[in-house]
Amino acid sequence: MRGCIFVVVTGLAVLAAGAWFGAPPLAAALVRASLGSAGFAPAEPPAVDVSFASPADLIAGRATTVRIVAGAGHAEGVSWRSATIELGDVDLLGARFATVDIDLDQPTFQNVPDAAGLGAVRLTAQGPGEAAATRIAMSIDQFRELGRVPLVQRLGDVPDDLRFVAPDVVSGTLSGQPISAVIRVDSGALILAPDVAGQPPIELFQPAADLPFRLEDVVVEDGDLVLLGRLDAAAMVSH
Repeated sequence: MRGCIFVVVTGLAVLAAGAWFGAPPLAAALVRASLGSAGFAPAEPPAVDVSFASPADLIAGRATTVRIVAGAGHAEGVSWRSATIELGDVDLLGARFATVDIDLDQPTFQNVPDAAGLGAVRLTAQGPGEAAATRIAMSIDQFRELGRVPLVQRLGDVPDDLRFVAPDVVSGTLSGQPISAVIRVDSGALILAPDVAGQPPIELFQPAADLPFRLEDVVVEDGDLVLLGRLDAAAMVSH
């Protein structure tokens, strides 16, 4: 996902310039070409809406909001079924924005090499561009797929009847015996600590290096596991 927001903002600057000179179709084509060259690859061209508070803001290249809506697609480090990105108080020419609101439906995040990706129900990120509060909700089935290989390697099999238990436990049965593990974050990685004597913690997920997301905590809510952290969307602009 590195650089995608930068390209979106740069493309929108072209869009603003195109509108000023009366050539919005050409500007839109240039935006789509820029997005594609950056690896932001939805199946269909995204819808882009730019709101200006006044004609003076249009001339200055400042937008109140910039909203991008895309269908299924992918970028470096993440794929999704649909994506909505809204930037607030945007300097189109300077490629800067004050706030961000991101909503990804059915995202999958790249893991460390040779490890399964982390599939999720939804990602939301809201707040300052440099530190947007982020929530990634994943179901028990998605958790099972994420942990399948390391669980088989460590425990010999994937426990049956897995379920999340508040505030931060996953439980099930292994060979007919109850088993549980605490889910926690350690040094930015998602860790599983089984309640088995002599069994060391199992690392399940480490965010890809190109995604400026800091994983901070986990909590079980409404039957899902929610990963909590901070997304530095503004850092993407500098790449």
